[in-house]
Amino acid sequence: MGFRIKHIFQWNVLKRKLSYTAMVLILISALSVVSITVTLILSVLKDEFKKETCVNIFTVAFTMIGTFLGVMLVILRNMRETYPLNIIMLILYGACISVAQGYSIINVCVLVKVGAWAIAFVLLSILVPIGMVIKTDLSKYTSTLVIYFAAGLFIITAVFTGLMIAGHKKVALVVLMAGVLAILIPIAIDFGQLTFGTNFSYTFYRDYCMASLALFTTLLAFFVTSSVEVHLIEQLIKNKLL
Repeated sequence: MGFRIKHIFQWNVLKRKLSYTAMVLILISALSVVSITVTLILSVLKDEFKKETCVNIFTVAFTMIGTFLGVMLVILRNMRETYPLNIIMLILYGACISVAQGYSIINVCVLVKVGAWAIAFVLLSILVPIGMVIKTDLSKYTSTLVIYFAAGLFIITAVFTGLMIAGHKKVALVVLMAGVLAILIPIAIDFGQLTFGTNFSYTFYRDYCMASLALFTTLLAFFVTSSVEVHLIEQLIKNKLL
């Protein structure tokens, strides 16, 4: 009888875990479709929508709206746990932040964007499972990660500033984007553990809205960074500066 009760309990836990995982995967897929559609559609807009003033206005406006929605989801737990409000807010966040980032790279070639999306998905598909299989609780190494980020930002800023002063603007931007990618990698690994880990001091387990928000934001950051990086390298090659 005890074995049967234990077996039923384990099965219920497994069902809840599968349900959580399924929700995260479904939401990430939905957000990705929205983001890919938005960022690629922006590329085929008429020229009047691609003027610098228009780009700046839309980038700032949608960044503010997207950031507001994202912060609301992070700080208001009741909102994240209220269905379907949490899904609606998450999709709105994804759409707004995608418009903002899509406008910021609106003049990047469509093929480069397609390649950047492929790079973003590959990176996330590799790094998240790494976070899943790591047995060490990464939350215990927060100070080490902070030092890594601080050192990385200092080095990136120093090199970027030096290259800008030397007049190598595009090379400086390539270095900057490469540095951002280096910072995003441990973040993606950490989010992988937070999303799919269950035996640690803190995880997103059962909070599928928070998990989806974190993973999607990381995916979009990989996409934007990769888009700019590839675009700049392409320009340097064309100008025979690389």
